[in-house]
Amino acid sequence: MSKGEDLEGAIRAVLSGGSRLKEANDFIYSFVELAEAFEPSLALFQNPDDDVRFFASNIIYSKVKNHWATQLNAAQQDEIYRFLISVVENPAQYNGSSEMRGSSQFRAFLNRVILSLCCVSSFAVGGLQVYVDMALRKVHMLLQPNPSDIDVNCALIGLEMLVLLPTEIDSLDIGEASRTELEEQLVKCTTPVMEKIELVSTAQPAARHVVVGIINAMRSWLLQGVTLSGLYSEHKAALGLVCASLRSDDAERVKLGCGFLRELVCVSDYPPSSKRDEAVLFLIHSFVESTLQLAPFFDMDSARGDQDAAYEICYCMVTIASQEIALVTSPQFCNVDFFRLLLSCATQKPRKIASLTFDFWLSLQDTPVAERHPYTHQEIFEKLLDILLKQSMYPGNFVTWE
Repeated sequence: MSKGEDLEGAIRAVLSGGSRLKEANDFIYSFVELAEAFEPSLALFQNPDDDVRFFASNIIYSKVKNHWATQLNAAQQDEIYRFLISVVENPAQYNGSSEMRGSSQFRAFLNRVILSLCCVSSFAVGGLQVYVDMALRKVHMLLQPNPSDIDVNCALIGLEMLVLLPTEIDSLDIGEASRTELEEQLVKCTTPVMEKIELVSTAQPAARHVVVGIINAMRSWLLQGVTLSGLYSEHKAALGLVCASLRSDDAERVKLGCGFLRELVCVSDYPPSSKRDEAVLFLIHSFVESTLQLAPFFDMDSARGDQDAAYEICYCMVTIASQEIALVTSPQFCNVDFFRLLLSCATQKPRKIASLTFDFWLSLQDTPVAERHPYTHQEIFEKLLDILLKQSMYPGNFVTWE
């Protein structure tokens, strides 16, 4: 038996969970530590079984992260680097499904291959730029006139590449000097990445997977210099695409959009930007405009009710209000309808949603009255008191806590 056949047999034994499970696990654990594990693991990428391929891709991911510099010479590194690029460039040859995007196992396999390529590109001279250029070329397929399903699938792979890169670089076990160099390269790549995302957002993609991919990509690059004021002033179509999620009836998309906006608001502008206030007011206006579309997620008695989505919506609004309390309460810019939305959140049951607003109310009453809009002087607290009293009432059927 060849080493490749031994490895495949052990993988199949692990997957089947039979009597050979412990023996197969022991073999794999010891084998993957060897330098010779690279070749047979890569060979299994051609295996027709999705589960075997995924297992092999996990082995390669572990190998490139832990043994790239110690078990391979330069020629071997280059060969594997080029092979991983070829897989990502031509993934269809590894897709055994009739579906364009492939099975969930195939997508998991491709995800591991991309992660491996992230690592290898980080180690290769100029590899990071090559990786980002390849991802952007794929994303650019969305800008074709009437992009085909193949174009869209190619772009989704490019977006996935962009999503995975910053996190993978952050997880690398490398020296401080190497990390600093990679982080600087990553920041330089932010401009072309955001420019491409802006172009694609301007084209107003309709496919849910594409919109989710774009938002996830932006979210992944938040710590590379992406700010609220920067998006508002330079990439407004991309910011608008996220805000449009607030008007979606798709709970997952709403949660994703709110999660991104919440994190975005918490990123400071350095140096401070004159566009920050305008951008925050744009977000507030987006929430107020989307009130009718957001309301069903808070109705837990209806089929549309979604506690997780309601929680994310409330959490995002509270974060905006708390981070920018001087702006949102100012006589000039206070949006009373936005405060009414926050009050409606305070009425919610289960109370974990309502409790999100409590810290903000405390911060509000600590803000000098002279600096606040008249609505926030007394009227809002009268309404809040009524809400809190109702929230504090025992259930109608209450008898005892015991």
